[in-house]
Amino acid sequence: MAFMWRKASMDGPAGQGWKLSMRAFSVADRGEPGEDQPSMVCLPMRFAIFSLLTLPLVCAGQTFPPDQVEFFERSVRPLLAERCVECHGKVRAEAGLRLDTRASVLQGGEKGIVVDLKNPSASRLLLAVRQAGASQGIRDMPKKGPKLGEDEIASLQRWIELGLPWPSSSGPVLSSKDPRNHWSLKPLRVAEAVPEGVHPIDFFVQANLRKKGLTQAPKADPITLVRRLHFVLTGLPPSKQELDAWSQEPADRLIDHLLKSPHYGERWARHWMDVARYSDVRGYTAGGRERRFVYAFVYRDWLIRAFNADLPYDQFVRLQLAAEQITAENNRADLGAMGFLTLTNDATSRQILIDDQIDVTFRGLMGLTVSCARCHDHKFDPIPTKDYYSIYGIFDNSVAPASLPLIRTPPDTPEHRNYQEALAKLETSISEFLQPRFAKLSVQFPDLAKRPAQLEAKLERDDQVKLRDLRSKRDKFIADSPQSPDRALILEDRPKSVTAQVLVRGNPGNRGEAVKPHFLTAVVGDEAPVFTKGSGRLELANAIVDTKNPLTARVMVNRVWMHHFGQGLVRTPSDFGIQGQLPDQPELLDWMADWFMRNGWSLKKLHRLILTSATWQQGSVHPKQASQELVDSENRLIWRNNIRRVDFESMRDSLLAASGQFDSRLFGRSVEIHEAPFPPRRTLYAYIDRQNLPQVFTTFDFASPLAHVAQRSYTTVATQALFTLNSPFLLDQAKRIAALPGIAGAPAPAAVTGLYHRIFARDPSPGEVKLGTTFLEKQTAMNLEARRQGLSGWTYGFMLRDPGSGADQFHPFPEWVKERWQVEKTYPASVPKTYASLHRMGGHPGNREVAVVARWTAPAALAIQLGGTLRKAEAKGDGVRLRLVKNGGAVLAEIICPPGQTVPTKLGPIEVAKGDTIDFRVDCLERTDFDSFAWNPVIQTATESGQVWDYGRDFSGPAELATPLEVYAQALVSTNEFSFVD
Repeated sequence: MAFMWRKASMDGPAGQGWKLSMRAFSVADRGEPGEDQPSMVCLPMRFAIFSLLTLPLVCAGQTFPPDQVEFFERSVRPLLAERCVECHGKVRAEAGLRLDTRASVLQGGEKGIVVDLKNPSASRLLLAVRQAGASQGIRDMPKKGPKLGEDEIASLQRWIELGLPWPSSSGPVLSSKDPRNHWSLKPLRVAEAVPEGVHPIDFFVQANLRKKGLTQAPKADPITLVRRLHFVLTGLPPSKQELDAWSQEPADRLIDHLLKSPHYGERWARHWMDVARYSDVRGYTAGGRERRFVYAFVYRDWLIRAFNADLPYDQFVRLQLAAEQITAENNRADLGAMGFLTLTNDATSRQILIDDQIDVTFRGLMGLTVSCARCHDHKFDPIPTKDYYSIYGIFDNSVAPASLPLIRTPPDTPEHRNYQEALAKLETSISEFLQPRFAKLSVQFPDLAKRPAQLEAKLERDDQVKLRDLRSKRDKFIADSPQSPDRALILEDRPKSVTAQVLVRGNPGNRGEAVKPHFLTAVVGDEAPVFTKGSGRLELANAIVDTKNPLTARVMVNRVWMHHFGQGLVRTPSDFGIQGQLPDQPELLDWMADWFMRNGWSLKKLHRLILTSATWQQGSVHPKQASQELVDSENRLIWRNNIRRVDFESMRDSLLAASGQFDSRLFGRSVEIHEAPFPPRRTLYAYIDRQNLPQVFTTFDFASPLAHVAQRSYTTVATQALFTLNSPFLLDQAKRIAALPGIAGAPAPAAVTGLYHRIFARDPSPGEVKLGTTFLEKQTAMNLEARRQGLSGWTYGFMLRDPGSGADQFHPFPEWVKERWQVEKTYPASVPKTYASLHRMGGHPGNREVAVVARWTAPAALAIQLGGTLRKAEAKGDGVRLRLVKNGGAVLAEIICPPGQTVPTKLGPIEVAKGDTIDFRVDCLERTDFDSFAWNPVIQTATESGQVWDYGRDFSGPAELATPLEVYAQALVSTNEFSFVD
């Protein structure tokens, strides 16, 4: 069939031909035509031996020139698929006629042959579609839909005149409604040769533009290209010196230079970490289990090295799925690749854990939503439940080893020896605890004497709790110690494989038929070979990167294209199935996928191919912008460059670079970056907690580590503006920029110029110097009148039930720690334990009795409006509740914010007297987990030019006034020029 890799071709070796002959024999025995074979295979049984002897020779003769095959693929196959084979195919062969293989077309149907190769115009097929055969008893065709167009009929006649050309290695035509006929499951089509001296990408793109009467935008200026190349390849901004130097050089030289930069590997590792749902934390854990993946960073470090070394993508995939089976003893570092599978969103059941591994593997590597077939056959794509559980069995037979392997020998230092001694004591305490208990249990249960895991299950409940605490103490010691040697989080095959069974409707308690491990039948056909080596993981990896697999290269090329252009050629990069979008330029996608494989699966070569094209080097503005947008408003044909906002990582790293704080060291353990004192490590090395991702990450559309992310969204929300205005980190970097030599203490014009050099890597224009100087003068005057925190009108606290009166009492937060108001110096508070807190972007309520409160006090009698939004970013828990309360008692409104949603908090007008209070109170609902929220309460007087009290803008502890230079630096790093790449 057309989507098979292993085609039954007679052009191969003798054994291959013999195999096909036997297949044809069995088909002949049933009296049915064999797919893609001449009609002689349908001879009666008595001629079977003759068929076996002659079939290879006959098939070998059925070859056609490439231009005729291309004509069939372009003009005839789609017509047959769309209008014919639904009724005349393998499933339904009305009147005994099939039109899905050349052999069946030649054979005809119950009323005889339908094509006459000697007299094509007299063919019954042509008379039927011309609807001109009634006098000969020929029914008008097609039965459904309109009559074929004259050009379609002409194509069929031309096809018959040519002798029915058909590709020798192709399968049957599938109905356009058959999901196996989907474009992404077909082999790559690379029919058109690119003229010599023409850039291949420009060849395809410009041809499509010409068809629509469009042209490309002029080439971007050198300064723009240098900045664009730095961000796309390294994620870092160029300095002014780099910008000045490289803008005088050809772009090709800069591309090669940046591809050799170690920061290239960091940038593209982060892109892949979105695909791999990287996290330093397991997810939900219970029973005191250590939450952290102690060695998650080993996977990140491996990714950086792999991208920098330009590891061929096929090997990149194999190592991530089965490194322990192909890694040499002297190259243990490659074991780190298996974090792709092992950094799972650790769930409450093994079934969910394996489903996560299946999802990241197939959406990540092949763009197929295989996990949708867990409970039933896929609703849209040709992925039966049996296929899902055949893959499930592979991962179910892959387990974590008892001891994680070292990837490098630790140094023999006093510090490491001390670590080993301390760890040995903790291990000894566990052994000494278990030994007498196991000895006693072995007497009671002699059959379990050599099965420690089962003996452990027989421990008394109190002993199980103590054992858990001992192990938790050991695991925490390992996780906290900088001396713990690097180990790889790997899987290995079970010593004895277990047979997978279909879980009916996904229910582990309702097991169906057994299934053997094999690859997806949508790709390799219904007779998928069974994997026989261990779990089958390595065979799975090899099947994924087989050059005949039509998906893998397409998906990766599309991901790379997406990061270079902002959108993929397929705009659903992890769904190449029927629910996904069709490619904007399918010929280009297939050509690049084929080129990628032919060039050793080299990602660096692919980058160079894309970045050297005139298509990528276009400017973002077209001389005929308005008229071109009328034709292609979404820029799907790529007639200009797309301006893009930098992602969270590049924004933060750019701030560090501007302030001179950027730490360029590669590799190492993750660090907390969102709390003061802010470490200057590159954002790639941020500690990622998939359960409690800091608000600043989600504010700027960071990829959720809960599951595979195909493509980041780019939103514009109020909290982003609040970040640039009020973020302690941004303010800290602005202070550092303002304190740099050449800026601090310089005359205003020189200081403005210095700021532009650091932040924008360019000279300011005379107008910008004048504007900046004026700003500094006005800010100096404003500082004299600036109000401090105590005059802002806001108070921050929590409501607590008074045990005597039973009334809720307001208590101001007593502690200001790390830019947050909270109950105790430690967080969460311990007696009673509560997460009640407020920070600039939002906060967290306490338990059911503790609401957090932002209280505003009216400075005068006013009519006011309440505004803003309440956001519950995490899609877990049951949401939070906001009560708007006047003077501590009257509830003006109650607003529920469900998980994962944003709701407005508007109310008014409200009349208040001087000294009246308005409380914004947030509490939990029934559940007390996942209750972090973001908000931006705003109060405004009910006049057009009224006063505004903005919670996010006004929020602070003991305030310090920023200097004019600091404020100006903050203003500049908040501009579009800093945050967008042209």
